[in-house]
Amino acid sequence: MTAYTDFAQQLTRTDPALYDLPHPKVARVLGVMPILSSVVGETGLLILTDLFKDLTKPKGQIINEAAAIFPSVRKLEDLSSTPDGRINVAGLQGFLCPLRFFVNEGRIFEVEKRLDELLVVTDIGSSAPIEYFRLPFRETYFHFGANAGGLRIYAKTVGTSVLLGCYVTELNVIANTPETEPFKRWAGPNGALTCFEVTLVSRPIRTAADHGFAFIRVYVGPEMEGMSVEEVLRLNFDIYEAEGASEASSAERAQIIQGVTHLVKVLLQINVEGTELRDENEETALATRLKAVGSKKQAKLERRLERTYDHILISHDFTRTHRSEGESGRTVRGHWRRGHFRHQPYGPGRTLTKLKWIYPVWVGEAPQDGERTTKDYTIRATDKPES
Repeated sequence: MTAYTDFAQQLTRTDPALYDLPHPKVARVLGVMPILSSVVGETGLLILTDLFKDLTKPKGQIINEAAAIFPSVRKLEDLSSTPDGRINVAGLQGFLCPLRFFVNEGRIFEVEKRLDELLVVTDIGSSAPIEYFRLPFRETYFHFGANAGGLRIYAKTVGTSVLLGCYVTELNVIANTPETEPFKRWAGPNGALTCFEVTLVSRPIRTAADHGFAFIRVYVGPEMEGMSVEEVLRLNFDIYEAEGASEASSAERAQIIQGVTHLVKVLLQINVEGTELRDENEETALATRLKAVGSKKQAKLERRLERTYDHILISHDFTRTHRSEGESGRTVRGHWRRGHFRHQPYGPGRTLTKLKWIYPVWVGEAPQDGERTTKDYTIRATDKPES
């Protein structure tokens, strides 16, 4: 049995406890780096690792450069099209995203479940100015959790599943390549552009590696100032289509816009007064304990270690949330009054502004036990019914 076949069996693990973990954690547990090494060789992996440190080049350009140095890198294509179908991972994103994440010491941000649900019933999102699309780190994974506010995405290989999270990488590029040339008119005087590689990740369905992925590379330039996030996304889609670089359907476009909209709400929330960012480093703490305990306790700690991960928890002070009656004082059917972000004036003469989140408010009768107070948003391809 070859090493590659051994790793293929590792990817077919059916352990539900792994399904709701952030994708970088699952990738580490399943051994993405050894899998890559078994496919492209140790030399190929070393070349990829070194090139992926460069945050001025998209992944596709790096793969081409690596293949020019070491042709075996082209074997990466085998990962997305194995003859026996045992590795059910959509495209290369499931391998290349964690590789870049690990190489650049990416950070995991996790949205507290209740906050994530409230953000779904909060306005703005894709209508936010593109200037608000600011990352806390240049290599980041945002984990929306097992529920992800009811958001769903469709991937051709796995069907419809819950949106689990997304990788986001910020690149500083120059409009001097065939791909970036169409965006030159929006670049700065020196041709500088910001490129965001966004990969939405859905929850596994059948095995721990059975994620779905939706990917877009978004170019943003100074001349786009004032455009909304959705306008910039659609502009990128249109340019890719005109250049023959993408054939995304309207349903796939809507799916990506829906996912990026949720991401924008999280990015806005990070900058709102009252938001708490707390380091949760249970994995590091357990790894330290593991070195100090005897052999009898090691197995138990190792099982726990497989399911823990270091992350930054995004939460908010919920003490001000409340239910109220309708404005007329009459009792109304229970529903959410949508939350929203707004600029609140403050300071001398109220000339300064700060971003403020207005809570969604439950209006009317209290919800019954088990009653859903969030809405499912499902985007699916037109040629495939929802599973």
